[in-house]
Amino acid sequence: MVNKFTHSLSVCIALGLAGSAYAQAPTPFIIGGSEVTVATEDNFMASLRWNKKNETQFCGATVLDDRWLLTAAHCVVDGGGTGESGLTVIAPSDITVTTGLVDNATADIKDIYSATHVVVHPDYNPLIILEISSGNGVNLETEIVNTALDNDVALIRVNRDFNGVGKVKLASTSAAVELDDKLRGQWNDKNLPENVKVQGWGVTENKAPAEDEEEKSLNYEGGETSDVLLETMLASFPIDKCYERFESQDPEGIFIDSPSNTTKLCTLPARKLDGSDLMGPDACLGDSGGPLLTQDNDSNWVQIGIVSGGSAGEPQCGSLTRPTFYARVGTYYEWITESVKTVPESAITLPAFLEKEKEQAEQGCNDSISANNCNIGKNDSGGGYIGGLMLTLLGSMAWIRRKRH
Repeated sequence: MVNKFTHSLSVCIALGLAGSAYAQAPTPFIIGGSEVTVATEDNFMASLRWNKKNETQFCGATVLDDRWLLTAAHCVVDGGGTGESGLTVIAPSDITVTTGLVDNATADIKDIYSATHVVVHPDYNPLIILEISSGNGVNLETEIVNTALDNDVALIRVNRDFNGVGKVKLASTSAAVELDDKLRGQWNDKNLPENVKVQGWGVTENKAPAEDEEEKSLNYEGGETSDVLLETMLASFPIDKCYERFESQDPEGIFIDSPSNTTKLCTLPARKLDGSDLMGPDACLGDSGGPLLTQDNDSNWVQIGIVSGGSAGEPQCGSLTRPTFYARVGTYYEWITESVKTVPESAITLPAFLEKEKEQAEQGCNDSISANNCNIGKNDSGGGYIGGLMLTLLGSMAWIRRKRH
């Protein structure tokens, strides 16, 4: 009888498109965008700012109602944690919000709000979890248990009602299916349609990687962020084609787990930038948490996605062949609408993986090698769970960029 062992490798991921408040995570931006023209009362865009770093903009968000914002979970789950993952949720007191603005440089007191609550989707997990099986150490098989930035959704509540700004229209569960079908029907390999758009205040150009080793150690930069809200049109990339495109990653399936995935959406640039044969417009550094929008049958702009992440390579953003992916709003519509109906008891609502780490810490778990080590558990195959292992794996797989402050 062959003894079979299975290890789950939890790989810390940093491939989100968000600028981190703690300068620990990557950030996206809009390349090739144009300035947004919108009246304040129709403007549902919000800017998340790190109030301990000169109000530095680090992510986008959208206004849901009088007090609530929708953003990406990786915008508010960051480094600095003491548990196995090394992650924690940013304290609401560290986040300020501006709404109703096109030009962030013109923010007045009435435009600035303080966050009071951060609610992360319970199933959010930024880790790639690989289950590697073998018999007698040979014939390794890898199964993706958790893909990159799963359920990348979070909510932020502020201290007072928003002042005369717009509210985004979300794609409901049923509407999302209809819009998926509509966008898929518009796909054309030879003539990519400009049928979705993104908005944000991120950086506006790709910057070549530093050649100096010391400069490289200071993180890969993408230029200055934009004070003015920008937008650009993109092509919705059907999820099955996106899955096939990502299959070349090793191991395959770390971004999209199947051709019928319903938790993520993908886009590609629909055109080339002027003067470039390699790049098109895209979302990237500083735009995480912002919306992916499309028009419904009544020509209303509807939010169908939340800017989330992408794969490694050059250029960092704007690749004509490597997709950007988004959390699919329709999948989380019921959770979003139910969550904003009540004020949370706690200022921070942790995702399950951080809640588990918190419980382990309270039980006195430690990293020593012992029978009671909380970092070693049993899975269904009787193997061990090895948390926090191979943290450098994403150096070759993930889109790892950090913003210099």
